[in-house]
Amino acid sequence: MNHELNSEEIERRERTAMLRKAELQRADGLCGTARLRNLSETGLGGVSDLELALNEDLAVTLDKIGTVKGHVAWVEGKSFGMAFDAVIDPEDLPHNKLEFVPAPSGYTVPERFKPVKGYKRPGFKRLG
Repeated sequence: MNHELNSEEIERRERTAMLRKAELQRADGLCGTARLRNLSETGLGGVSDLELALNEDLAVTLDKIGTVKGHVAWVEGKSFGMAFDAVIDPEDLPHNKLEFVPAPSGYTVPERFKPVKGYKRPGFKRLG
């Protein structure tokens, strides 16, 4: 689902909070990583050690979506916002769901990790 955005369509859309890594590439070819904090159809927010400038062309590689081009919408220290050139569908990103994995059947805790029974403190003797 990609279509070009015109200036009337560029607005802050509802963002989904997240914490994931992504690859960034500046127009001059310099690459780096970013920790993405939020994502919407039209942009993202994150933190990167890559030095970024306002309105600089930028590309980000997102899992299952691919490379998305855009520009730096704002910069504050290492934090930045990116506006995409085309709309994406954030639902295409794989969700990082933590699933409970049961212990293998027949598993027993090794003796060295079991609680000690009948422990007496050394150095104390019972009188009488």
